[in-house]
Amino acid sequence: GAFVIGARRRALNRRHPLPIVMYVSAIAAMLVGGALGALVGAGRIDDVDTYLGLRRAHMVLNVMGWVSLTITGTLITFLPTVLRIRMPSWHGAWTMIALIAGVAIVSAGLALGADAVAAAGGVVYLAGVASVIWMVGRAAGAPRAWPVPTAAKHLMASVVWFASGSLATAVALARGGAGFDGFRQGFLAMLVGGWALQTLLGAWQYLLPMARPGHPD
Repeated sequence: GAFVIGARRRALNRRHPLPIVMYVSAIAAMLVGGALGALVGAGRIDDVDTYLGLRRAHMVLNVMGWVSLTITGTLITFLPTVLRIRMPSWHGAWTMIALIAGVAIVSAGLALGADAVAAAGGVVYLAGVASVIWMVGRAAGAPRAWPVPTAAKHLMASVVWFASGSLATAVALARGGAGFDGFRQGFLAMLVGGWALQTLLGAWQYLLPMARPGHPD
């Protein structure tokens, strides 16, 4: 039995390696972002511009990298599972490349004080977000025999937060580092309080009822 389960998992990973790559990239973003946070928090950076640049990059790596890449990598398979449909075909590889490259370009641009580079990264990241929206739309429009559960509604609403927050972030990055600083509270509210929190609500709505007997409803 364990052999069969292992074989099925290996076959699944060969067919859908995107979540694995995105999880590894999310871990890398967390490690680099955490290192930058420790460096900034140590109070050993005297130059104000360097301090602000590293703080901006730390926030991007943790929110747009660690949090968002993890959620997106999970949503790829989790949303079709909640909707009880087959995974729709989509440009997953391009989406993964755009999101990962976008995080890297934005964080590098902010850390180095290169506003044009950071703004370009915001556009690249936004292209990946648009592809995620397209995938969610295909999943939502797929034929199914059951109504859309509350958990799926939470997950799809969280993608709206993801899209609007990423668009607003791209606009803020186009205004330079100072513009991004001015959007700091909105960045956290939309991508953490909206995108991450509502994803958790959807996941809990689906997973927690499985821990007790009775129908999930």
